[in-house]
Amino acid sequence: MAIGPPLGLVAAHFILRTVGGGATPSTSDEYLKRFHQEGGVLGGKPFRGRVLASAVALGTGNMLGLEGPAIYLGASAGATVQRRLPRLFGRIDHRLLLVAGAAGGVAAVFRAPATGAIFAIESPYQGDLAHSSLLPALIGASTGYVTFSLLLGNEPLFPVEGATDVMVPQLGIALLVGAVAGLVARWGASALALAKRLSTRGPDWRRLLLAGTVISATSVAVRLAADTPGVLGPGYGLVNWALEDNRAIWALVIILIARNLGTAASVAGGVPGGLFVPLVVAGALLGRLCGELIGTESTTLYPVIGIAAVLGAGYRVPLAAVMFVAETTGRPGFVVPGLLAAVAAELMMGSHSFTAYQKKAQLVSNNRRSRGAGRGSDPLTGEIRTVGADADGTPPVSTGRPVVTGEQPPVAEVVRPPVGEPTRPKLVDQRNDTSEIQQLATGGGRQVTGEVRHLTGEMKPITGQGQIEGPAPVGDAKLPEREPPLPPAAPPPALPGEVLLPSTRQWLAPDPDADAEAEAADAEAEAAADANAQADPGAGRATDIGARDPFPKDFDAE
Repeated sequence: MAIGPPLGLVAAHFILRTVGGGATPSTSDEYLKRFHQEGGVLGGKPFRGRVLASAVALGTGNMLGLEGPAIYLGASAGATVQRRLPRLFGRIDHRLLLVAGAAGGVAAVFRAPATGAIFAIESPYQGDLAHSSLLPALIGASTGYVTFSLLLGNEPLFPVEGATDVMVPQLGIALLVGAVAGLVARWGASALALAKRLSTRGPDWRRLLLAGTVISATSVAVRLAADTPGVLGPGYGLVNWALEDNRAIWALVIILIARNLGTAASVAGGVPGGLFVPLVVAGALLGRLCGELIGTESTTLYPVIGIAAVLGAGYRVPLAAVMFVAETTGRPGFVVPGLLAAVAAELMMGSHSFTAYQKKAQLVSNNRRSRGAGRGSDPLTGEIRTVGADADGTPPVSTGRPVVTGEQPPVAEVVRPPVGEPTRPKLVDQRNDTSEIQQLATGGGRQVTGEVRHLTGEMKPITGQGQIEGPAPVGDAKLPEREPPLPPAAPPPALPGEVLLPSTRQWLAPDPDADAEAEAADAEAEAAADANAQADPGAGRATDIGARDPFPKDFDAE
């Protein structure tokens, strides 16, 4: 009994180093990492090593849950199908089949389809849901539940007997139990973070020795305090044990402390497994302990309330926790007190969580339709691929995300396609203004042609009041130019030898015939002037001045 968990710990470590190629022991965290960051393969040596090491570690009594490997298996299956069938799933969001597989894994291992679907879309964020993945999650959870039920039946995991009527005073006690559960879960999150840091420090032999010693001691303590099957490993038997009558307070305290220490030691030792079931066990024990201290006659209500509160606060999944209580007990009457306890625990939890890969709530725009129907509704192509960082700092490497007010949205680069093909937006950078990019995503009621390149500065309008006809030149898309001004009216024909002043702003082109006649007249005048000059010099000067006068008597200034 005491030697099994340490041997499983050492064997799991060896399998991860050899079969897994040095893979980390994380399972459900791999689902969250892949959800938030596109890329990487959930398969190969790490997949084989984690699955085999989980089976060995949990089979030998280490205090972790089955849902971790189940989520990892389901998410890996969904990601593999999408990667192997690019013609069918290559153009959709990489998270859809990932979420469907994870939901199927949770639904199968707990026989709770609604819990699987809600957990898969609620666990990636704190205070928000992955709305676009709801339909794939429902399909995956239903498929996983039906398949498991056909093989092993569909009996509730924790059947509850007796009356489940809830009175108004008990609702107030549910809030109190939820607040206490939130504080315990907050302490557990800090202890778990310390255990994860210790799992990477010091030589392996020393870490395995210390973790194995703690696991052995806690296993013995739990086995002595609760003489019932199923207390080691995931610990489903302890939940049923907490729901029964005549449980001593000292036994509840010992088992609660020992189980939490054993779970932390398993994490510090590098055991692959989940934390969902340890939270369920801790919640049942804590709820029953609170019920015994209060002195209530009900032996089922407070353990169930404790499950909803501790599970909801630890993983930050209050909706999934309440649905888990309703499905696994078969008693929907526990939903209302479970909700109240989960809300109180969520408020006490602060920003802590049992996983470091859970992102904070997304900033949602006032018009939430922009996250659903608005996303991807490009009137030119019927498709728009987006990249962008969440408000909490998600790396801008995943596609298919909506543009949300408050985020750092991407900036578009619309490249001109071959003639006859529509323009296809491709988002390549980030800016702080969302108005123009959302206008680009929805088309703005206008038709865009040509080529647009805008990578710096604020987004500029790319369309005019009408349509841009014809291909646009390479560079920034421009508005249609104004019509050129009309050419000036042709001047009236000039009379021979007539000259207009510059004030009229009409200059006449020279007339060849008029110029020839003028030259002939000048020649005759000069000849006559020379003849007169020889006869009378004074007359010659007067005649010469008169012939060269630039303002003749018949000059028309008008």
